[in-house]
Amino acid sequence: MDGDVIQIPHSQRFECIHTQKSSQKANIFDPTPPGNSSFKTKRIGRYLVTSHCLGSGSFATVHLAMDTSAFRQVACKTIKRKSKDKVDKVMKEVNILISLDHPNINRVWAAKHDNSFVHIFLELCTGGDLFSYIVGHEDSRLCEGEAKYIMFQLLKGLKYLHDRLISHRDLKVRRFYRWPGLASLPLSVIEC
Repeated sequence: MDGDVIQIPHSQRFECIHTQKSSQKANIFDPTPPGNSSFKTKRIGRYLVTSHCLGSGSFATVHLAMDTSAFRQVACKTIKRKSKDKVDKVMKEVNILISLDHPNINRVWAAKHDNSFVHIFLELCTGGDLFSYIVGHEDSRLCEGEAKYIMFQLLKGLKYLHDRLISHRDLKVRRFYRWPGLASLPLSVIEC
């Protein structure tokens, strides 16, 4: 977002500058009305969540965060709480996801909740989603070998889940995220 700053400790500093300003609220960090400070962080346990929004949907937003203990970037999925029953259900699912360890399933590191939100800390996949990757190709088509490799990875992840009696229930191309250089690195199944 405009004005966001990324600081590499004891090294470089990067600031994002947008040439066209938007007056609409971008994420949960934005004050109403907008203030002067454009970069915000919030500490949640050992994680430092930034105001940089990686994506949003109807139920959650995803922000860039830093695991200050492991010194790694992570994604923080923030879900607005509606009732205690829902939080218990979400936390039960998250605890199952934390126990999963497979190269084709996005790692869930931790989860925290407060009176307003549930925060789920996930492995950061920086290669974009599979849908964007496919439509970015000429005629939105992949060669047969690449399609086979993607399906192989997808099915390996699903087999791992099914062997543990876990079903995904909402598979779609936008739920699969890539690492940079898809040809040699694993595809991650997201949001079981």
